Amino acid sequence: MNKNKLIPLKIAISTILLATSANTFAGENLIQNGSFENFTVIKEKTNWKRVQLEDWAEKTKIRLLGKSATEGSYKIVLDSNKKLNTLSQKVTTLKGINYTLSLDAYAPKRQLMTAKFEIVVDGLVITTVTPTVKWNNYSATFVGTGTEQSIMFREWVAENDGKGVHLDNVRLVAETATTVEDALNSGDASQVTADDLLAEARLEIASLRTGDTLLKGLYKNEAVVYDPGNRSQVFNIKGDAGQVFPILQGNGGKTLAVAGTKVNSRFAAFGAPPMEYFQEGNNTNYEPQFKRLLAWLIATNADDALEGNRTIALSFTHSDKADIKAWIASNYPDWTIQECDRNNPDLDTCYNNADLIITGWQTSEDNTALIHNKLENEVIKGTPILYLHTWYEATNSVAHSIADLFDLTLSYGGNYWAKDKANWDSVDAMQSAIFAKSGYQELDTLLAHFQAKDYNFDWTQCTDGKGSFASKFDKCQAVPGLAEFEKGAATVRNMMKSIDTRKVNIFETQANRLQKLLVLLGDKYRQEVVYPMDKVTTGDTEFMMSYYSDHAVYNYRTYNPAQVDMGNFSRSDFSHITPVTKTVNINSKKSFRSAGVYALPGQTVKVTRKDNSDLTVKVFINTLRSGATHQFEPNHYNRPKYLQTPHFEIITI
Repeated sequence: MNKNKLIPLKIAISTILLATSANTFAGENLIQNGSFENFTVIKEKTNWKRVQLEDWAEKTKIRLLGKSATEGSYKIVLDSNKKLNTLSQKVTTLKGINYTLSLDAYAPKRQLMTAKFEIVVDGLVITTVTPTVKWNNYSATFVGTGTEQSIMFREWVAENDGKGVHLDNVRLVAETATTVEDALNSGDASQVTADDLLAEARLEIASLRTGDTLLKGLYKNEAVVYDPGNRSQVFNIKGDAGQVFPILQGNGGKTLAVAGTKVNSRFAAFGAPPMEYFQEGNNTNYEPQFKRLLAWLIATNADDALEGNRTIALSFTHSDKADIKAWIASNYPDWTIQECDRNNPDLDTCYNNADLIITGWQTSEDNTALIHNKLENEVIKGTPILYLHTWYEATNSVAHSIADLFDLTLSYGGNYWAKDKANWDSVDAMQSAIFAKSGYQELDTLLAHFQAKDYNFDWTQCTDGKGSFASKFDKCQAVPGLAEFEKGAATVRNMMKSIDTRKVNIFETQANRLQKLLVLLGDKYRQEVVYPMDKVTTGDTEFMMSYYSDHAVYNYRTYNPAQVDMGNFSRSDFSHITPVTKTVNINSKKSFRSAGVYALPGQTVKVTRKDNSDLTVKVFINTLRSGATHQFEPNHYNRPKYLQTPHFEIITI
């Protein structure tokens, strides 16, 4: 902060209202007209009708047949002409509840080879169905967002030939929420057991160990070899590991490329444009794998789906534009490229009806907000986006803004010093390295010990730092197993700090399931803490559960239960205090200034910045350093370890 600048802050403190989960009605079909009995006839023949269905939206008019339906009198034919047919309906779901979408389907024998179709929720394919010549019931599950969601059936683009699948009896049913799902939905751990949270968290980690199914689809049984050179960028992932993940990791641990989903869109990002290498005859083994990624981006896993006409919007790739265009022209001559003006971009026109947006960052920083907002709108629309970090490792605000949109950060200097590259015998080898780097293995070990309640440390290995060993000393780095706990706990703490500093309320999103489980587990353990504790006389598992809960503190949420016992730091009961709104005028000063107000445990604090000065202003609660709590000294674990919150940036309104 600059010195002697006046910064008025308005601080509003109010009591939190506990959010409770909505009722679920297990067994009730949320789909309207799921047996296709209600319609308006557009054209009628002896054996079929062309109709406008009630409650459904169709990309082309649907053909209705009145023969051998499984529910009611009618069934539909999805692919009834040589246009891409879809059938969709919007439903309102409950957040955090599992839903099962089911339907009956079959294909006449002469149409069997081209009857595949996709089940799509909010623009993302959740399963692809290959029907047989007999009626069968097919189903897929997804988690509700608590908003209006789109349910779609879409013929497979590679089999768009007018000979398609017959559908009937569409149902969407909510499952009864478990106590874990209720807790994930409400953010309240009071009705769920720690054992249930532990089991679910370990299942999430097991899925991260395996990696996203996209990786297997991209690399099959092939080696993963890719060298971007040192004049390229690398990525740091700050988002949910289930929604953004490495697809290329160097053997030195740098993330060279990522992919993921964002709202309704798929995206990928490379630290350098692969097309440039391909045109120069480099990294050619990666070319077929890159083409599979393009197929995935355009929302199908079929290699031949890239054939035919596609509209590609190309923006801000100035230095490498020629190579990108030449590669596309050579491999996909039927594709149309819409180029955006680098200096005066009309993105509404350039991105209009694009099947894929390929964008770099090379334009004026004055366009940063325009580009960010437009790409954000395209993500909501479901347009796939491929970010290529063109030119070299340099960045500007445009590059950082695009990275931020996809929950990434770019590194200073990129790959310049690391010179990292991928050279893996298999995708499994690369995924094992990704998992090992993440800290999830140590976290899983920590959770396994909590499940078994079997922590047992040899505290006699603690030292005074001068060569003497005894349980009374507090330098315990050499205690077997403790460093592994510390790494797992640090993984949790880093997760929480990242979410807090980005000001994300994870309990209002469908992402971050693992983080939610870890937060709730910390909440559960925190309510059982009684200070002071001693590492020798307190049970090891009890001691470490409390220490874990210190690492799992997460602030940016609407329900945050107060810790019952905060030791010698503070009392917890402030029921005699009436919260107020107060405006505070202060002059900025290094390193911080006290606002002279208190945040009460279990209650929200809203800070509104009222000045218009050109300053970066951050707010945090508590000044006590973590090093002031000596948890391994005898009877000195007498308050929570991490009392100072992350620093939250606030901007002028």
